[in-house]
Amino acid sequence: MALSPSFAQVPEYVDPVWIEILLDPKMRIAAFVWGALWGSFANVVIYRLPAGLSVVKPGSRCGSCETPIAWYDNIPILSYLLLRGRCRHCKTGFSPRYMMVELIMGVLSFALYMAYVVKPLMGGGGLDGLAAFGLYFVLCFGLVIITFTDLDWWIIPNEIVLPLAVIGLGAAAYEPAWLGVTWQEAALAGGIGYGLVWFLRFIYLRLRGIEAMGLGD
Repeated sequence: MALSPSFAQVPEYVDPVWIEILLDPKMRIAAFVWGALWGSFANVVIYRLPAGLSVVKPGSRCGSCETPIAWYDNIPILSYLLLRGRCRHCKTGFSPRYMMVELIMGVLSFALYMAYVVKPLMGGGGLDGLAAFGLYFVLCFGLVIITFTDLDWWIIPNEIVLPLAVIGLGAAAYEPAWLGVTWQEAALAGGIGYGLVWFLRFIYLRLRGIEAMGLGD
């Protein structure tokens, strides 16, 4: 992920208190924890969204005994390790993928924080990297959900793809440097990619009577 040239520009004034806070090593740990927490929610979305279930309620529960999972048993990564990947009540094993998704999101969040917040600030840049961190975090969050949903169900939910497309185009229109393209270039690339997949799907459907790939690809 290349840094935007704008991040290297020296700002007229940046409050040194903010710089000290953002460069504090504890913030890097917080970035990892932040990602892991959203990784826990990503697991909920991956499981429930394709099944047509609410991702908000009810709360997390064991898929075997249906016992609600207490907050202290729902701490990302740590609870899985302490419980050895099993339900506290019925001892049924949980897939290690739950912890894997949390870990992946934690690592991604940490890497994005280092690339878009810490590195620019250490180079004399401003606070605009925080916005880029937020943008790329949302995109990574969506891509993790898409990846594991596709592995499980062979589908890519429109509920994830379409918002990501809107966010990407909006970000390209607001600040092209964040994505390295203008919104016109982003729209053209998206249109060509979608058109190519649609064309291949259409041809294969006409020749074989089955779908070669979904439009989410």
